[in-house]
Amino acid sequence: MASDKKTGLLLAGSAFAFWGLTPFYFKTLSRVSPIETVSHRIIWSTMMLGLFLVAIHREFLIDILYQVKKHGWVLGAGAVLLSVNWLTYIYAVVTSRVLEASLGYFINPLVNVGLGAIFLREKLTRIQKIAVALAAIGVSQEIIRFGQFPTLAVIMAGTFGVYGLIRKKASIGGSEGLFIETLLLFPLAGGYLIYMQSQGLLAFGYQGYLITLLLFSAGLITTLPLIWFIGAAKKLSYSIIGMMQYIAPTLMGILGYWIYQESFPSGRMITFSLVWSGLLLVVVESVRHMRQRPY
Repeated sequence: MASDKKTGLLLAGSAFAFWGLTPFYFKTLSRVSPIETVSHRIIWSTMMLGLFLVAIHREFLIDILYQVKKHGWVLGAGAVLLSVNWLTYIYAVVTSRVLEASLGYFINPLVNVGLGAIFLREKLTRIQKIAVALAAIGVSQEIIRFGQFPTLAVIMAGTFGVYGLIRKKASIGGSEGLFIETLLLFPLAGGYLIYMQSQGLLAFGYQGYLITLLLFSAGLITTLPLIWFIGAAKKLSYSIIGMMQYIAPTLMGILGYWIYQESFPSGRMITFSLVWSGLLLVVVESVRHMRQRPY
């Protein structure tokens, strides 16, 4: 049992650290159109997930038409939200707004709490209400006091929050659902790449071996941490997973500030401080609950 916990912590830590370091990967692809990068991510992720599911869950592929019929609208909407989220994140990285992307992932857990309260009638604790209010104040003060808006952060947090909300409607596993979502987007992604090829604008195969190899690796970049995360979720409680998720945006913030030397626009530090304060309250509350129950 102890070894399972250690393995779970290792897998979760690896997944979130991997996600937190992905700006290195997408920065290298800054010469490539974000839409082309997302298209490759969709295509190669579909193939990688297909191989993964064949290896561990072969009967799911036989039943895939039933799953599409049963959960089609949910997975279709999820596919759109996921593609917008991916595109926004990649755009943020290649336009030197990694810190704003980090803010989006910090806000996301609080958006999830708010959406759960509004649409799922989940009761919020006093701490959760305070945390959500602090995040809302942080974003609002940027608009009111400084006339700016963390657009990319809000889009990322909002799309992923709504994505998680609608996926609750479908009783389907994470990897299986993601496979169907990318499969639904596959024709659009393939069509876009064919169009880019016809216009002589395609980067894949035309901007050197490194760019081609990195685009080809997009599926591995997407599926590998997901596989680690799924393995960790089976061995650890959701509370621990929830707290470890802050590893990713923390690493993004470090990269944005220390490595890429991005500056904070007026008011952004105040927003970060308010969001961090809310998250700290939630983490402290979670730790108290964890002490009352085992892994």
